[in-house]
Amino acid sequence: MFAMVNLYAIINLHKQNKRYLIMKTTTLETMPKFVIDKIAELTDINEHTMALSCLSMELNSGKAFVRLASINCEHMDHGHLAAELYNERNEIRAALYTEAKNKYANFNEIVAAF
Repeated sequence: MFAMVNLYAIINLHKQNKRYLIMKTTTLETMPKFVIDKIAELTDINEHTMALSCLSMELNSGKAFVRLASINCEHMDHGHLAAELYNERNEIRAALYTEAKNKYANFNEIVAAF
C-alpha cells in the first residue's frame, strides 16, 4: 500500500526575475504491520537494541545494523548497557527515525511500537 503525502518545495526559477512555488508530490511506503508488531514485541520484553536492529533491517541500513549488533554483544558481555553504548544507541535511533520518517507513511505507528 502506498499513501500520498504532499511535500512543498520552493524552487527558485529565475525566469523573467519571478519566483514560482512548485508543489512536489512524493509517494511514501507503508511498513508492514507484522514488522511493527515484531518491533513492539521486542520492546515489550526489553530488547530495545534488537527492536532497533529490526528497524535497521527494514530500512536496509547495514551500517546501523552492524553497530547495533556490536552494542548488543557488549551489553551481553558486561551484563549491563554502559552509558556510552546507551548514548550511541540513542544516536543510531535518531538517525533511523529520521530515515523512517522520510520513507514510511505510517511513521507514527512505528514510533509507537517502541
